[in-house]
Amino acid sequence: METKILLMAVYSPTMLLAYEEVGICSIAAYLRQFGYEVRLMMQYEKNISYEEIANFNPTIIGFTTYNANIAEVDQVSKRLRDILPNTLFCLGGNEATFNGEYLLLTMRQINFIIKGEGEKTFLKVVEALEKDADFNKIPGTIVRCGENIIHNGPAELIKDLDLLPPI
Repeated sequence: METKILLMAVYSPTMLLAYEEVGICSIAAYLRQFGYEVRLMMQYEKNISYEEIANFNPTIIGFTTYNANIAEVDQVSKRLRDILPNTLFCLGGNEATFNGEYLLLTMRQINFIIKGEGEKTFLKVVEALEKDADFNKIPGTIVRCGENIIHNGPAELIKDLDLLPPI
């Protein structure tokens, strides 16, 4: 199975469009060094090309979350869930790190949360999926398992950030 990953920053009308999302750009660079196809999309909700996303047909879509964009992420992920029913949906970033369980309870289309630094945790999730292994026990995640929400504790922090690839 070829794993394709889409990392998205969805902006609300009140947010200024940023041209660099350091978190998801760092995760993309990290995953690419292991040979994964990763696309980045940073767009206002109204300008998202759902057809382009459907044609890419990602295995996983990860959204970066802030308090200011959670309504737009909810709206976009619901629409994408209808278009891509077999895709896994993940939230990361500030809002997901601090309110992960609440977001899983209220956003039923989301499969899991990555808390804190996402580079190594996201890689572990992708590797587990490729091995058809259970990713429900990976530290740094909060996972929906049926009606249960599983907290897997914090991931180990990256000790030397200089070892990450350039963004």
